[in-house]
Amino acid sequence: PFSARRPTNAGATPSTRPAESAGNRSTRGAGAVGVKHAGPGALDRLEPVLRMIRARTTLVERSRGVFYRKRDPFLHFHEDPAGLFCDIKIDGRFQRHSATTKDQQRTLVARVVRLAADIPLPLRGEGRSSSRSARFER
Repeated sequence: PFSARRPTNAGATPSTRPAESAGNRSTRGAGAVGVKHAGPGALDRLEPVLRMIRARTTLVERSRGVFYRKRDPFLHFHEDPAGLFCDIKIDGRFQRHSATTKDQQRTLVARVVRLAADIPLPLRGEGRSSSRSARFER
């Protein structure tokens, strides 16, 4: 079975399936067949969303459009003929959110910022500096 901790080659996506091109990767699990991870073109269209997530959260972007909360995958994007989607891990399970329209993207960013706010910020010198982090040092 798949283990998230198994070492992989740089840039490789761990999978139990035979290797596929990056633009044709599908998610694992029931109900996710045919929905591929967002490719470069989709991520280009989502760049304003990615910039807002980078600026407003302490999430770590390990590869473009794939954000981690501490050590755990927290959100990533998909594309299919129905549009663009974001999977966000809530209560240990990924939940899909539409991210095609500007309104959907604004709602998505607000939700991600609220959920990511539960993550304690690093102390000064351990990561991003923030005026909020000074509160925790007192």
